Amino acid sequence: GSGNGRLAAAVFALAPALGATYAHAFAVRRRFADPAIVKDALDRLGLRELAQHDLTARVIGSGKSNAVVDVRVPGGEPDRLVLKRALPFGTLMAWGARNFGANYVYSARTRGADRIAREAAALRKLAAARIAVPRVLAASPDDELIALAWIEGSPAATALYGLRASNGAIII
Repeated sequence: GSGNGRLAAAVFALAPALGATYAHAFAVRRRFADPAIVKDALDRLGLRELAQHDLTARVIGSGKSNAVVDVRVPGGEPDRLVLKRALPFGTLMAWGARNFGANYVYSARTRGADRIAREAAALRKLAAARIAVPRVLAASPDDELIALAWIEGSPAATALYGLRASNGAIII
């Protein structure tokens, strides 16, 4: 149909931007786990007490929409959290899905700040409805940052679809 043609044309036209933002996402995800960068992000989120501690961080997940790190803060309260930073690739993908893909119902506000604000609001509403979700420790849409309480368990994709072997087979 015409939707697929529009999508193909958009991908072709946006290929340079997609490539650049994808490469940027890859690099930023790795740098975001640097303790100095994590401390700066915690400080900007108003979590200054946590930023004063020695901490470690490691990249988790493989997405390119957000840089996501598992932060461990020995002696901190909390002593473990998830820190996320919205990336331009996610903004470009959301914009493309909204304007050229099947996701036309996606919000027209696709900037990283808007995505962070929506995530924080959704998690807070779900928590208020007594649905088990990570607690929002702090969110700064202007800085495109959100800090979430760590919860033990399997990632949702693993819990829903199982682990995948190197050949793509699902392991349940």
